Formats: sequence, C-alpha cells, structure tokens
Amino acid sequence: MALACAGGRSYAAPLAGPDDPAGARAEAVHALDELGSDGVTVLSNAYGRYLGDPDFEPLWAELDPRLRPGGATPEDLLAELRRFWFDTAFCAGPASLPSLLAFAAPGRLLYGSDFPMLPEEWCSGYDDGLDGYPHWEDGQLHAVHRGNAELVVPRLARA
Repeated sequence: MALACAGGRSYAAPLAGPDDPAGARAEAVHALDELGSDGVTVLSNAYGRYLGDPDFEPLWAELDPRLRPGGATPEDLLAELRRFWFDTAFCAGPASLPSLLAFAAPGRLLYGSDFPMLPEEWCSGYDDGLDGYPHWEDGQLHAVHRGNAELVVPRLARA
C-alpha cells in the first residue's frame, strides 16, 4: 500500500519489496502519478531476492525516465551516483560516516534512523554518533537534520 500525502505532508512511498516486482511497479505509478508522492522507497533485498533480479526490469523501466540518468562512462556514473540522496541510518560510525561524507555530493545527506524497524535504543546510539561526530563543518549537521530535507521537499521549509 502506497502512502504519499497526508495533511499536506509529503512522503517517499514505500513500495512492495523484492518478493513482488509487479506490485512494486504498480505502487510506484500509483504513488507518483496519483498520490503525488515526492519519491519512492524500495527494500533492496527480501527473501534473498535483490533489485537487480531481471523480474524488476519493468519497475526500472518505469522509474528510469523519472531518474534522468547521466552518461555512459564510469566517471559519469559516479557523478550521477554522488547526486543521489543518502540517509544516515546505520552510517554514524567512525568509518562509515566519513566515507559517506567523502562520497556524497555536498548537501545530499539526510537524517535517517530506520525507526520503527529497529529498536529505539539502536537508533539513539546512531543519533549520538551522528551528533557527536567531531568534523562537521559549520551548518552541516543542521543541514543533515533538516535543511537538506527542505530542499528535497520544499513544503517542509514552510512547516
């Protein structure tokens, strides 16, 4: 079931997982075209089935024109990947956060916790790691917590 807009708020609609490729495609179309969702979220693996499975080609064919992919060279691909939006769920460790910050283009990092799918105490630990990271540049942590999300979903800036 796709969830997109409720009470003027915007969501990235959760799609059916890798156990239902046809359902994921149908939900993407419904969420983006009918509900006005600002994006979609797809689990990367379920029951040992990954999004690279050929059965997902219809989903990618539906999403590709909306993603506007770049050139064909490896450098172009890396540049396009750096422009994705990344979240901080599971990335607040001493090796993963600096690696993510080095890879993601500036301003492309959003707060993420994976709550309620993970126990609250796990998420609190990741929050502590994120907030306690000693190498944030001025304003960068605020941007991760809220400012970058306002760029993705402008309605948040007015909230």
